[in-house]
This record gives sequence, structure tokens and C-alpha cells, in this order.
Amino acid sequence: MNSILILNLFSSFFLCGLIWTVQLVHYPFFLFAGNDRFKPSMDFHRSRISYIVIPVMLAELFSSAWLTFYSTDFTGLHTTGLLLILLVWGGHFFQAGSLTLQIVLRF
Repeated sequence: MNSILILNLFSSFFLCGLIWTVQLVHYPFFLFAGNDRFKPSMDFHRSRISYIVIPVMLAELFSSAWLTFYSTDFTGLHTTGLLLILLVWGGHFFQAGSLTLQIVLRF
């Protein structure tokens, strides 16, 4: 199996597990922070989680792009994967990012 494909699969599954962890553990934990500690808690979370998320997201993006443009096998599947990544990123940056900013500005 191609090492780029392995990188792509690993990064995709890793991010899926990380999303579940953040949704089920991190975000509910903020309920216990209280209004006076919410903003520092959220700032800490964002700054630390970025060290994990950004490199893996970039690995997923670049490996998907490589598979889409250079692989001769399963080209439709790789193209669909890349388009889904771009759709998820766009949704996150335009919707979830603005919601997070609204929450932080309230506290």
C-alpha cells in the first residue's frame, strides 16, 4: 500500500477520533469552568489543541491532494475525499469558527 495513502487514512481516522474526544470530553468540561474561568479555559484549549490539530489536518489535506492529482487508482474516490475535506474545512472556518468567536466574546 502506498505510504501517502497510509498517511491519508491515518490522519483521517486520527482526526475523527480527536473530534469525538473534543465533542464528548472537552466541550462539556467547559460547563464546569464557570463564567469567570470560561474565557481563559477556552483560550488554553484553543492554543494547546492547535499543536495537535493543525499538523494532522495539513497532512490529511496534502495527502488527499496528492492522491487526487497523482494516483492512478480510485481517482473518483480520492477526488471525493478531497472535496469532502474542503467542504468540512469551509464549514468549520465560516460557521463553527464564527460561533466560537461569538461564545468567547460573550465571556
